[in-house]
Amino acid sequence: MIILFTFDTMTKIIIAILYILSFTYLRAQNNILESDGLVVYPFNINSTDPHELSYLDSIIQPFNIFGVAEYHWSKTTLKQEKKFITYLAQSKGLDKIVIERPYAYGYWINEYLDTGDTLLLKTVTDKFWTFDYYRKKDIRYVNYYEFYKWLYNFKKRNDLSFKVVGIDLDQLRNGTLELWSLKQFIDTYKLSDYFQLSYSKLKTLFLKEKISYYELKNWYKEFNKEYLIVEIPVKSKMQDNYTDFKKIIKGVEDILNYGKNGNSVFRENNLAENFISEIEPKDIVYAQFGHVHLLRASGNRHKALKGFDGGFISKVEANPKFTSKIISIYLLCKGCKSAGGLTSHPGFFGQTDSNKIYNAIGKQSVLIDFRKAKNEFADIPASFQFSIFLNGED
Repeated sequence: MIILFTFDTMTKIIIAILYILSFTYLRAQNNILESDGLVVYPFNINSTDPHELSYLDSIIQPFNIFGVAEYHWSKTTLKQEKKFITYLAQSKGLDKIVIERPYAYGYWINEYLDTGDTLLLKTVTDKFWTFDYYRKKDIRYVNYYEFYKWLYNFKKRNDLSFKVVGIDLDQLRNGTLELWSLKQFIDTYKLSDYFQLSYSKLKTLFLKEKISYYELKNWYKEFNKEYLIVEIPVKSKMQDNYTDFKKIIKGVEDILNYGKNGNSVFRENNLAENFISEIEPKDIVYAQFGHVHLLRASGNRHKALKGFDGGFISKVEANPKFTSKIISIYLLCKGCKSAGGLTSHPGFFGQTDSNKIYNAIGKQSVLIDFRKAKNEFADIPASFQFSIFLNGED
């Protein structure tokens, strides 16, 4: 009897064999690290096949909030975001994708995901870029326009209902996104008669290339004076969208308060406050942020973090509603490129410990479980339970 395989079938068989071999290789390498209590799993950043992360099925059972670190302005950013979103949506489920962007940004992304309006998406991702470009708009390092198009198709194809939620303040754009958003609401609901003076000044502000903190402050003072008088009729006219209007106004207030008290502690507290406000304890959440925001505690490993009492995730975890619900996953990459050149390798771990891990795993990219870490790694779980170790972007 002769068995004939199609090209597609043969490809799947080869991939399965390679995947099994990678597990075999890692078991051998794991012997080097198992005395430190570390468990090593394969991690292919270039694949969105949810079955490749099936080893997480039993691990993640008690958790429903997944915080994963990213390198801003790096090609790895969207690869890992697609990988985890695909896995969670098709295994455990997914209710919210929490992003390091303002509430207004998430609001307009949800509008796009509901309507498929690519002109809106282009406006939001081009005009209000943060981690797409670096410092000035010349080289696009990360293409969020294409990412959200992928997310739209993924959501539609799989009949999913998750929402994107921005919880950060717009510290880089100085409120331009919030002002643009408020103008869209005022125009849509024909509210300009309620905000005659501040609306006129708002249109003038948009003619400027850059809005200063003091210009924003003076505009908001005028806007708030009018808003306090007309709040009830505005609420009646806007109905369901009034809540979003209020949250975008809060975004302006957050920027002004950050400018007044601007430091990392204020920002982390603000992130935590917004997260707790937007997320229900039962929600299944994927949150991808810069490294420090996801540190449960800073510890003594990184000199730059001395005096830093943990990222916003630590403050969320301290809330009884979210205790024991959060997984925090760190990221280290040897040879990845970001806007500033090669990413720092040893990061939070320090040179000696990161070298020990990279020497043990060879050229593989892996996910390591640190929850039972001991010896020199014993302090790691206080800061994060898992870490991805990449060997280059590919």
